[in-house]
Amino acid sequence: MYKRQGYAGYKYRETEDGRLQDRKWYTGGSVEFECQVRTSFYAEEGPYRPIASERGEFGDVVYDDRYYSTAIDLNTRSSLFSVGLQYDWGQLSGGDYDYKAVYAWVRPVQELYLKLSHEMTEIFGDFKQTVINGSWEITPEDSLGARYIYFHDDFTTDEYIRLAYGRKVRRGFDLFVVYDKDPFRAEQYSVKVVKTF
Repeated sequence: MYKRQGYAGYKYRETEDGRLQDRKWYTGGSVEFECQVRTSFYAEEGPYRPIASERGEFGDVVYDDRYYSTAIDLNTRSSLFSVGLQYDWGQLSGGDYDYKAVYAWVRPVQELYLKLSHEMTEIFGDFKQTVINGSWEITPEDSLGARYIYFHDDFTTDEYIRLAYGRKVRRGFDLFVVYDKDPFRAEQYSVKVVKTF
């Protein structure tokens, strides 16, 4: 066995008028083995009062939420690639919850990084999402980044795209040019300047 950790806690919160807002216990932990396999878990249970239609107000209904999560990651100490699986289940906000994900990242050379994930969620409908992230350090001063999201649910299919070019003009001064495309607005270009001291 290589490394292990664990934790547990209890949380209690009331609304301003003295009603229960949130009460839960939670516990989690992970174990990483010498063979570069890490398993992890998390669990929480307890009643929860959701926010009402007005900000700062809470509804009359109280849900008995239960949430459990497990994951396994392979090749955890590699600088070249890693893959993992996650499965979550329980009952949230009065509905059954089920979540599955597979993810992987690869760095074939130090300057290039790619990450892929695919997620499937069932709660008041079916939702699927695929995310691809990448970055390329062309030179110590120039870099490219990209993110692509494909989203599908019971009613719609959408795509999100972001491309970014970064330039380190000089020490403490960075310039970014960003392109965004999503279903809710026209294509957008923006310039961002970051100055650090």
